[in-house]
Amino acid sequence: MQEQPSIVGAFGGGAADTLMHPVVAIAMVAAIALMLWLPRKFVVVPFLLGLFLLPAGQELLVGGAHLYVPRILVMFGLARLAWVRFGSKTRILPGGWNDLDKIFTCWAVLHVVAVAFYYWGNASVLTQRVAILWDTLGGYYFLRFLIRDTEDIRRVAKTFAIIAGFLGVALLNEHFRDLNVFGYFGSIPLVPALREGRIRAQGPFAHPILAGSFAATLLPFFVWLWHSRRTRLLAVAGVAGSTAMVISCSSSTPLTSYLAVIAGICFWPLRRQMRAIRWAFVVMLIACSLVMKAPVWFLIARVHLVAGSTGWHRAELIDMFFRHFGDW
Repeated sequence: MQEQPSIVGAFGGGAADTLMHPVVAIAMVAAIALMLWLPRKFVVVPFLLGLFLLPAGQELLVGGAHLYVPRILVMFGLARLAWVRFGSKTRILPGGWNDLDKIFTCWAVLHVVAVAFYYWGNASVLTQRVAILWDTLGGYYFLRFLIRDTEDIRRVAKTFAIIAGFLGVALLNEHFRDLNVFGYFGSIPLVPALREGRIRAQGPFAHPILAGSFAATLLPFFVWLWHSRRTRLLAVAGVAGSTAMVISCSSSTPLTSYLAVIAGICFWPLRRQMRAIRWAFVVMLIACSLVMKAPVWFLIARVHLVAGSTGWHRAELIDMFFRHFGDW
């Protein structure tokens, strides 16, 4: 069965037919039921578990529209948000529509507009961008509705610790046994990718870099959990899981992000002196520019944290950006 060439058929992009494993379908329905039934403060738990533990690529093809699992979860989340909005006097956005909301919304909309202009006249690309707008803005404002105070943030951090602990074990198994258990569901390769002889574990994510980057950015959450005696066990599970994920994916981007997070945590005691530290970095970069033969961004090309790293290509991309900036 070929994908419909119409605008509806291009909605979201994806496989030419429904790809939904029965186990994934049951888990998704359970998550949706909990999202609709649980009190507001607990809804974030099944939402995040479904979002990050169900394999990427699982979808329902309904009338030509590609409804991925995250997209379906967001849709039902917005349905609950609408129910609260019109059924009670509860404020949807705590603190009102703030500057961060405006910036994120403008970024999401401008992204669609930029792509639409670039692919002017291509309806399928435009509808795909609109579907991504559904995912990004829908997910963002649903989480804004759910997360209202410090206790909600703590609940999110504990949920992420459980997710990272579980995925850490899964990715280690994939790294050492050359088997991705999430591949049994059909939308992800059963055998992980190789680069320079190293297995790149990806778990339920669409790519190893996504898995590792997700894990690296969670580390501050787990360090924060350590400050409370009641959540230290979860903090240890989270740190161990995120570290295992970063190592197992064998990618330089997550590893660099992980080191950057550790550096940021180390700078925390100096947070009141960051203005001087930032200027020190600027002076250091200027000094490097004066003594280096190549532009300073080619320092990236000299960083090889894992075999097969593409640091030179990234430096070349930055170089081309500056060389052709006037053409924009």
